Amino acid sequence: MSEYSGTDEGRYLLIDSKSRKVIVSEGTLLPYRIKEAICRVLFTYFQVPSITFLNSHVLALVSTGVRTGIVVDIGWHETRILPVSPQIPFFSNRRSTSYGR
Repeated sequence: MSEYSGTDEGRYLLIDSKSRKVIVSEGTLLPYRIKEAICRVLFTYFQVPSITFLNSHVLALVSTGVRTGIVVDIGWHETRILPVSPQIPFFSNRRSTSYGR
């Protein structure tokens, strides 16, 4: 990730990353070590001022302007349902079904 980020920032993204706040959409069970690696690369190579990690289910609601709802994520191998109330996901009520291959 760090090898890719250093060479393409100025050439392809055409932004000044030092003045941009970053929001990272994270999966429900993203390991801490991956979060740490993402932070290290963004702070070291891009020198961003801040990083916010938000759950992908919460971002699905926030992007529509809603704070509370039931998010149904229909994927290729499984469907996940997660209730979210005032931008807080209720992981204890999470449901998942696996169908397909």
